[in-house]
Amino acid sequence: MYDPTLEGFRRYKQLENYREVAKRVKEIILKEGYTLLHFLVFGSVVKGEFTASSDIDILVVIKGISYEEAVKLKAKVYREVDAPLELHVVDEKGFEWYKRFIDAYESI
Repeated sequence: MYDPTLEGFRRYKQLENYREVAKRVKEIILKEGYTLLHFLVFGSVVKGEFTASSDIDILVVIKGISYEEAVKLKAKVYREVDAPLELHVVDEKGFEWYKRFIDAYESI
């Protein structure tokens, strides 16, 4: 039976433990054999300003990844990780764009 209070608590605990969630995501990506250039968690969880409705923002920079490969990789991660994630998978050029907007981050 679904209990919204328990679900909210579970989600909040995942946000508090964002490093563990991020490490799981990183493991999945590394097993796929990609050349990982950067793996950054950013946003409200890093700033300590998250709420139960927040998500874990992760920027993954992979050498030469195509849009199609990024979409497939994101789908795989979302299937395997049951956590409130917002996954951003980009190549080196995409990283240059993101660098303009990310003010607080943590490298995992």
